[in-house]
Amino acid sequence: MARIDLEKTIARVEFPPEIWAWLDLVGEMIAVTQEEALEQERTFKVTTPYHQLLQRFINREIGGLNAIYVLLRIESVYQAAAHIRLFSENVITLRYILRDPDKRSKDFMDYAAIDDLKIGTAYLQWESQTAKQQHVEAMRCMQPELEKRFAEVRGRYTYVDRNGKTREFKNWCNHTLKDQADECGAEIQKLYAIGYRQLSAYVHGSAWALRRQEAYIRAGYNQTVVMIDFAHLTRILLAVWLEWLKIMSKELGWEALGRAHGIVDRCNELDETTAQLVAKLKKREAGGVARSGSEAMDGEPRCVLCYEPAGEGSKSFGLTPEAREMFRSAYPYDDPESILSRNVICSRCQTLSPEERQNLLQMAIARELE
Repeated sequence: MARIDLEKTIARVEFPPEIWAWLDLVGEMIAVTQEEALEQERTFKVTTPYHQLLQRFINREIGGLNAIYVLLRIESVYQAAAHIRLFSENVITLRYILRDPDKRSKDFMDYAAIDDLKIGTAYLQWESQTAKQQHVEAMRCMQPELEKRFAEVRGRYTYVDRNGKTREFKNWCNHTLKDQADECGAEIQKLYAIGYRQLSAYVHGSAWALRRQEAYIRAGYNQTVVMIDFAHLTRILLAVWLEWLKIMSKELGWEALGRAHGIVDRCNELDETTAQLVAKLKKREAGGVARSGSEAMDGEPRCVLCYEPAGEGSKSFGLTPEAREMFRSAYPYDDPESILSRNVICSRCQTLSPEERQNLLQMAIARELE
């Protein structure tokens, strides 16, 4: 059987300097984290469930950062986004635990007994007829011990509802991640909004997350889109990473925050450079589109409904201040004014009935998709 040569896979993905600049920021985050973790490991002593939990979180997040870098390096941006979302979830959970570290650390770790029994039971139910019998028997032998541990902790993960019925917790703390973030204050609420909720689309496979996939296919490769995605994900990752470092600094005396400020400064500088470059590329693309016939031969815009030269009396679209703010938040490298100026309605279409305009709109959408 042939084995995948990861070195060749990586070598085939070539980035221009503008994308490498963002990827290098991710690499620097990893380097700072690993150096600090190795330094602190010499003196860190695990003496309580709380310390054990921190140790496991640290090891997991270092592995997660490495995974994010590797995925970005081979241009698996969709998958990297999912791992950044997981990092966000972990930071929110850890911050919630630290509001009552001794109790919540124990609750978090002991909940493994609940999952152990559920997973073992599901395995015997669905795999007992197809898996190797020695594995099935080994699991059956483990069940009494799993049931014993389950019985010891089960009472801590149930509650009585308003009808007097005993219900199981939906997770280890019986609170959604949003509930946990809300308890932790504005900074973590923001992290939930930008790092978890926004990137959840990549985990659930929504149409929104698929909207830019054509830009990564060889035939339609679009460097501008790729650069924007790298910039966007790196900025989110940086925000999550900083919150994680704050926890490590407060709880374990990590000193990496000083170096992190320098990375933030470089990110801001790179953000400005990227915005200028994207604006330049989009202007060039817009010029190419005009020359290819999306505008009239004399450069006059066409009506977005009837696709005829706009002529006198045409009107451009407007945006309310709220919509403009939403646009800038969702597309930080796009200029709403330049986009709206290229989309106008001619005077003739302005006089049409709503039904007639709706029919033309459907045709315009179909034309754009083609």
